[in-house]
Amino acid sequence: MDNNPNDFQDCDKADLSSQAEYSFGWELFEFKIHDEILQELIDITDKVLNDKENSQSHNPALAGRIESEFTITHEMMGDKIIDYFTQVLEAYAQFQINTINSKRYDMLPEELDVDWNTVEPYIEGAWVNQMYKYEYNPVHSHVNAMLSSVLFLKVPDLDSSNIGNGDVNKPNREKKDGWISFVDCNHQFCEENDCGDTKVARTKSIKPEPGMFYLFPASLLHTVYPFDCEGERRSFAFNVLFRHKENNG
Repeated sequence: MDNNPNDFQDCDKADLSSQAEYSFGWELFEFKIHDEILQELIDITDKVLNDKENSQSHNPALAGRIESEFTITHEMMGDKIIDYFTQVLEAYAQFQINTINSKRYDMLPEELDVDWNTVEPYIEGAWVNQMYKYEYNPVHSHVNAMLSSVLFLKVPDLDSSNIGNGDVNKPNREKKDGWISFVDCNHQFCEENDCGDTKVARTKSIKPEPGMFYLFPASLLHTVYPFDCEGERRSFAFNVLFRHKENNG
């Protein structure tokens, strides 16, 4: 998905919605961010990672088995970055309104079961993850948030990683070293599809690519697999809360 790095400030909600892809049911919003925003976030996180002694660790708040996880404040992001992602969040909100109005889905996760005409999402808490070989993120969700996100900034040559090549009994299994995987344990799905006593979980695994942004309900389980190749896997993430719109009547 191509973009013009010079026109992101003119990117309105309709434009964002038309470029975004909604997959994995209602859970996952994927969007290719503009190149200028990607480079600015790389520059911002470079400054943090190059001054780790004076940067605020985000490790206590995260599940990852990752050494370098640092807080990114609103001040660090600046108005341009915040305004850009605010537009993305507004596009997501508009999609939810359209989804509910068209009754495309009979059920939403609890955190999305709100009147989207009366609330607006906003960024609450952001951080950078810098991963190297053998580091990983166990299966987890995010508490005290409504939505969560991830944006890939840098990705090593994961095709050269060999952790996933050791299963001789399943030679055709797709290698997913360094990928992110989402896991949805939807009980209504089981009821509608007569799963009986069998617990069914839908999964979607994504190979990271620089510039790809994903937004999802905070309760959606996700994990990052380890890798053993050289190079840096860097991602930027933030949580989202809702607040009532002003002058809503």
